[in-house]
Amino acid sequence: MDPTPPFARPPEALSPTLERLEPIQRPAPMPACGHCRLALWHLVDANLACYCSAMQRVVWDGVQPGVRCCDIPLLDAACRQPRGGLSAA
Repeated sequence: MDPTPPFARPPEALSPTLERLEPIQRPAPMPACGHCRLALWHLVDANLACYCSAMQRVVWDGVQPGVRCCDIPLLDAACRQPRGGLSAA
């Protein structure tokens, strides 16, 4: 089973912060947050961390295992869909 959910970004697109890092500096395995547009990655000295703006907490810091699968990108995409309303005739 592939644990990778459909993300708001294409699966090959990483966060801009992660893209700037050498591949050896990136999380392995890559957590779901690596591709999520709601994730805020930051690097302080040599310490990489990820803050989830939806959960409002650090979700990856290199110590604990990263999030492998998450519903937040799906909920975010659903909230951004235009809602059908009554049309004026």
